[in-house]
Amino acid sequence: MKEIFEVNNLQKASKDQGRYYNPRRREWRPAQGSMVLLRQHQLSSASEGFAAKLAPKFDGPYRVVRFISPNVVRLARVGERRRRVANLSQLKPFYTEEEETGGTALSRETEKEEGFDRSKSNMDTPLEE
Repeated sequence: MKEIFEVNNLQKASKDQGRYYNPRRREWRPAQGSMVLLRQHQLSSASEGFAAKLAPKFDGPYRVVRFISPNVVRLARVGERRRRVANLSQLKPFYTEEEETGGTALSRETEKEEGFDRSKSNMDTPLEE
């Protein structure tokens, strides 16, 4: 009788914990060959004057080479031969600027074709005091 209550309580606890965890879980699976960013785990070092809080959280881009298991992938950094293994929870999709802006980013060639002159733009000039 006691064992039945233990099993029942374990199932109830698992269900309750899943209710809090699952809403934040995103179902995302990169395709083989897609580009991803890998989460970095930096440690602060006072002797080197390095603060992990200010370090970039992700490194990459990496290309997904193959799936080792449903949650584990082998990654290769673009331009390098060394490969890494990572869990899907450590990855996020890598977007180029063009993908982020919906393809509206102007390239230098497009700017020239449309007559945009950077020398007349005040975007790169410092503010006057």
